[in-house]
Amino acid sequence: MLLAAICTGMLTDSLIYASTFNALTVHYLDGEFRQMELGGDVKELSRLAKEWNTDFGSVAAAFLADSANGIKTGSFTKDRFVKVKNNLFRREYENFCGASEVYNGILDCLEVFPVAQADTMSFGDSFGSERTFGGKRSHEGTDIMPPVNERGVYPVLSVCGGTVENVGWLTLGGYRIGIRSDTGIYFYYAHLQSYSGDFKPGDRVKAGEILGLMGDSGYGAEGTVGEFDVHLHFGIYISDKDGNEMSVNPYPYLLYLKEIP
Repeated sequence: MLLAAICTGMLTDSLIYASTFNALTVHYLDGEFRQMELGGDVKELSRLAKEWNTDFGSVAAAFLADSANGIKTGSFTKDRFVKVKNNLFRREYENFCGASEVYNGILDCLEVFPVAQADTMSFGDSFGSERTFGGKRSHEGTDIMPPVNERGVYPVLSVCGGTVENVGWLTLGGYRIGIRSDTGIYFYYAHLQSYSGDFKPGDRVKAGEILGLMGDSGYGAEGTVGEFDVHLHFGIYISDKDGNEMSVNPYPYLLYLKEIP
């Protein structure tokens, strides 16, 4: 009778464990995915991927799916990763692969924090917060603030190697430049005071190359400055299967880049 009770208990635990994995969901290209709730875990997940001889994207996608169960990186073992990944492969193959590809595409090209003197810069997770200039809208990036509110002082750097896709004035972004990485990710740098060269679409840039100087341009006709504090608006954009671009949260990747020596 005791053995039967023990076996019943083990079966119950097993069913709970299985149901935990069966309830896993990959959010891909929706609001939750774009928010990218990776916090400061990118560095640790990248380390685990190397240790487990697999790709960062698969680890990140599996971890985020499992985080709904309260899992933290400290308890996300290789055994659990394999179980989660296999379950998602069976149940949500396209979503899992799509999410993994995006995570890999972003991390694989990142090399440099987007502003010189990274240790003096401050930023928070403001993605999705409300903005009102030009109509009610959501913030599609992260604002990196310098230690001194002075335009034309702090160099803005390309986080990756890639190709200039857009350059020039935008009402919202002021003097901006957009770089497409070789992995297909679009990086947006806005509110520059000036450019470091005569950039034009099609030009190649290297990781760490100076794109311009941080400023406060924008929110008006070309040349408008002073409508807000000096900062860099840094955005990351991906494309869906139909080629439509959408913003994703840069915050966890900026935390990762700030820790790179």
